[in-house]
Amino acid sequence: MQEFTHWHPVYLSENLKEKPVSIKLNNFSIVLFRNKNKTVSALVNECPHRRMKLSEGKVEEDRIVCPYHGWKISKSGNCTIPSGGEQKSKHPKFTAFEIHGVIWIRLLESETGFPIFDIEDLHHISTVSNVINSPLEIVLDNFTETEHTSSVHALLGYDSEDLPNIEIELTTKENSVRLYNRGKQKKIPFIVRSFLDINKNDKFIDDWTTYFSPIYTVYDQYWEDSKTGEKRKNFLKIYVFFNPIDKDNTEIFAFTFMKYNKLGKFGLNLLVKPSMKYIVDLEVGLDKQMIEKIENKETSLSGQKLSKFDKALGPNRSKIKKIYYGR
Repeated sequence: MQEFTHWHPVYLSENLKEKPVSIKLNNFSIVLFRNKNKTVSALVNECPHRRMKLSEGKVEEDRIVCPYHGWKISKSGNCTIPSGGEQKSKHPKFTAFEIHGVIWIRLLESETGFPIFDIEDLHHISTVSNVINSPLEIVLDNFTETEHTSSVHALLGYDSEDLPNIEIELTTKENSVRLYNRGKQKKIPFIVRSFLDINKNDKFIDDWTTYFSPIYTVYDQYWEDSKTGEKRKNFLKIYVFFNPIDKDNTEIFAFTFMKYNKLGKFGLNLLVKPSMKYIVDLEVGLDKQMIEKIENKETSLSGQKLSKFDKALGPNRSKIKKIYYGR
């Protein structure tokens, strides 16, 4: 169960109320629930007695009660049996905690570190999740190349006529894959340019690094003056996590942060946050629609005619296999 040794974001905190919920990760069903102190726990979603879904039960004090025979299971797997006695579940045990508005889980005995969020002095814009009907590798492919931004994305990316001139630089390390993209910002409405405080000839830099414990990509997106190379004051930092639900479906969690210097705190809350949330939701939604239309979702790259924009696809697959799955 190497893949469960990594921290995964699995559920938006605000959506977990009094009733237990089930989530699926790597084809494994897990139940999340809050105890009387509102602390989150995670268990295998299967009663150790007769395999009933624990997510169909209820919570009493700090235990979840199986709806079938009334067994009460604690977060550590201790089972209180109505007919008498205690037993210890042999199921894998998870630890759970909440940060950035999301519930995260990992195997209890794992010592894998938590992903670093370098967000000091940045404004939190939004945190969203989406389920995409495609395998992990196919979804990650889309989020680690910029060629599609000319035809799929509405605002962030490059125009098709400028694609031949995009600067692309790949850097691979033991635990990461980085791809730097730089080119002329695609044509967008004046009101959007004014809002972002950029000029029509500015260069758009999409500089990202993908890590594999868990699988997530950190995007540094910003603009430069085309003549001086000076970096504009406003920029985005987006963390996208990729959770394989099963072999055919992937859930992504996108955490968006921004540095914005134009409208002050009042303008930030009234205009900037809802506007940027709309933009990010729009772009991710467009990605989802396009990915799900792919006809052949075999994850092998064999037989595909790859372009210069696809440099990360091969290294990504190698590191998914080695680091994430431990194969």
